[in-house]
Amino acid sequence: MFSSKVIGCRHASSLIAGAMLIIVYSLISAPEAVAGRQSESATCFNNVSSSYCFGTFAGFRNHPEPDARATFSKRSDNSLWFSAVFRGNNFFCSATSASPQGVRDLWDHALTHRGYFYIRWNTEGVCDFLQLLNGSEYATF
Repeated sequence: MFSSKVIGCRHASSLIAGAMLIIVYSLISAPEAVAGRQSESATCFNNVSSSYCFGTFAGFRNHPEPDARATFSKRSDNSLWFSAVFRGNNFFCSATSASPQGVRDLWDHALTHRGYFYIRWNTEGVCDFLQLLNGSEYATF
């Protein structure tokens, strides 16, 4: 009977040791923290039915292609347009009365935006979708 209690204690000690190893392993292999993470991207595409650009201004500015850029503009006559150069191609759209009101409403925000953007336009070059996202990972403008 004494030996079975000893074996029971040894078994409990083994379980505790095993549990400690699992805890230590999970602490060592825990995923890296992403505090301070920054997101940069830049992409533009021309498709048959629509074209689009998305990314961040930092992504365009820091792209390996020296001419890469993206611009939201508003002129004194209140005309609104977007232009970009990406991989040697020019991209352009204007937000006109044919654009959804939401696109025109967001334009002033796009002029000072410091995060991620997605803009799409149709085959006539009319901007028909605009999305702006802000987050701590886009803080570098």
